[in-house]
Amino acid sequence: MAKWKLHGKTQARQGVRNKQRRAVYRNFSWENLYDRCPLYWDFTEGRIENTQDIYFLARGMCGAEKGKQKFLEIMHSEKNAEQHYQNINWKEILTAIIKDNLPVPSCENCDYCDRCSHSENMLSTAKPTRREVCILKKERYVDLETAHQDLQNAFQTAMASPENKLYLIKGQTALGKTSTYLNYMKDSVRPVVIAVPTHELKRQIFYDANLHGIEAICATPDIATYGISEEVIEEMQDFYDIGAGAYALRFLAEKLQRMGKDNPDHEKISRFLRDCKSTARFQGHIITTHAKLLHLPKEVFQTHDVILDEDIFRTIFRTESVSMQTLKEMTGSRYLPDSVKSRLNGICLKRGYHQMNEFAVELDAKQLRKIRHFGVNLYGLLRAKYIHVDRERATFLIEEPLPDCKMVMLSATVCRELYQRVYPDRAIDFHECPKAEYRGQVFQYTDSSYSRYAFQNNYDKMRLLKELCRDTTVITFKDIEKEFITHYHFGNVEGINALKGKDLSVVGLPNLDEVVYGLYAMRAGAGLAKVHMYPQRITYQNKSFFLNTYKDETLRMVQTWLLSSQLEQAVGRARLLREDCRVFVYAGFPVEQAKYIDRLCVQKTE
Repeated sequence: MAKWKLHGKTQARQGVRNKQRRAVYRNFSWENLYDRCPLYWDFTEGRIENTQDIYFLARGMCGAEKGKQKFLEIMHSEKNAEQHYQNINWKEILTAIIKDNLPVPSCENCDYCDRCSHSENMLSTAKPTRREVCILKKERYVDLETAHQDLQNAFQTAMASPENKLYLIKGQTALGKTSTYLNYMKDSVRPVVIAVPTHELKRQIFYDANLHGIEAICATPDIATYGISEEVIEEMQDFYDIGAGAYALRFLAEKLQRMGKDNPDHEKISRFLRDCKSTARFQGHIITTHAKLLHLPKEVFQTHDVILDEDIFRTIFRTESVSMQTLKEMTGSRYLPDSVKSRLNGICLKRGYHQMNEFAVELDAKQLRKIRHFGVNLYGLLRAKYIHVDRERATFLIEEPLPDCKMVMLSATVCRELYQRVYPDRAIDFHECPKAEYRGQVFQYTDSSYSRYAFQNNYDKMRLLKELCRDTTVITFKDIEKEFITHYHFGNVEGINALKGKDLSVVGLPNLDEVVYGLYAMRAGAGLAKVHMYPQRITYQNKSFFLNTYKDETLRMVQTWLLSSQLEQAVGRARLLREDCRVFVYAGFPVEQAKYIDRLCVQKTE
């Protein structure tokens, strides 16, 4: 680095001149620099007294177009008029900096380094590169015990409240949400229903509850564990596929009546149906899944408190599609009422996003059996209020009713604004726990979006990633998980503990089909016509970064929440808050507490 001695009008330089012309930041925003760089802010306000800080700033500003003029303009302003360094010939110094091609100094060498959220240097902080993530405000962390105690207090307050509210408690993964409600269950007078995302997590929570010595507890049955023949399971699944899940158990009971007792399935089906009935009437604690919770008898919600482990939003609201060819075939079915066929014909003629009028339909057992081979969620389609239709398919939003009772949700990724928009008439109480710093480390590579499109036919990148990830457990897209020899993908890892303390690689930006974002946004109150993504720099959770996203605020809110929640859930499997391990993330959307790296290299860490 060049050394300068600043006394009056003299300058002496030591070092070798760099003859390669440095790049200049063009169309530079001094307003952005004012907002993001406290050194520049103090300079414009006449608050800097250290000459070396001024010189550091001068070198930085000379790297921007018209930086020399801007520096002199501020230096000669009224606010700097009485500063002691006015007797220095700054014009000559600036000319020498430009002539000698001195590089813009790194923010790490700045006296203000610990006071701001900076990038590589002051200019990139104000005008970052396309793949650079800028932290606009540094997170303030508390110790782990403080964060954990805040979670305990918020949970106890919610459980003690008599009000019929939806209590949303947002806390980091591994903060202690599971142990919090298990400890509560040990001494609670009123039984609770614990609802978790998957059957696997349900079994894990049931096991943990037994270890805690919790008595009078049961788990809702999972038919896959009863050993019933695949033929019967597939027949039942047909009814679920067409949206007639309420009929599925009735079908199974009718099948049992026609079945001989010597049939291997007889005892298994009998046991499954008995367990279904007994758990629905159980007076103790019940562990179930999000999906099953929404179909429990209403009486359960009158006798039990409800605790939601993780966000239930994507179980309440989910999208499905039907090809236009299948839809047209169904309009010709002689087993469907004319009113149903008329509704389907009307959908076939539509294009784009539409809000549909309410349509009530109930089909009898004979009709259900005749149409189940279509494999289409007919009930969901007919009752859908929000649909999107193009030449190839119709996509529709299925909404399950959320029980009208007090519910307490513990989640690392819940979005308050989204719940407020979809349930404007429901009382919602939101609490976010303070954050503790990870014990483990996150390294995130943002050199590419790492979208599905970015992987198409890019075999070189795939080979490089496979090499980089070979010593870690990989979480990625379902359709490429075999490439990484893993069975973990976005959507099936929520809440699991199997990866606790392991080094992980999270590969990919889990963008969903644009139509999914559109239908969610409609349900959240957006009026949609034609909507398109385009690359733009956005701000989300105190970070600035480039994303292919929407101008519409509701659409962007839905997309950023879905991306953030899936990535954070994947990263959270390592339990970094309490485990000293590493997670490597390859995605263009920033995750929390990461070291952001905008160049992909073979050696991941030094």
